[in-house]
Amino acid sequence: EAIAAGRDLDAERKFVLERTMAGDRQRRLSEIWEGRIQDARKRFQICIDCSFEKLMTEREIASLVQQLRYCYSYNKKSPNPCLVAATSISRSGRTRKLLEKEAGFTTWHQRAYTCTEESLE
Repeated sequence: EAIAAGRDLDAERKFVLERTMAGDRQRRLSEIWEGRIQDARKRFQICIDCSFEKLMTEREIASLVQQLRYCYSYNKKSPNPCLVAATSISRSGRTRKLLEKEAGFTTWHQRAYTCTEESLE
């Protein structure tokens, strides 16, 4: 269909690759999120205490990780995101290891969502 319309697909692919390599999309998203995070700082913040990992089964930890992913996803898509922090997530803990398997986990902090080893206490 694109070829029938006379579009040069090779040129389009080259253009997309050049923009990707230049980081235009990522730079634009970062600028948008900087503004959204500034607005989020004016609203309430959510803190999720994950210090009970030692009392949880593997299945419960997997469920917790899934819930943390849902929180991140919904907050990211929200027109009015808030700052979210998941605390007491040990670097050597099972929760952290499962979160690190998630694609993009290392960039969650850029979307108003932080995971920290610090305790609420």
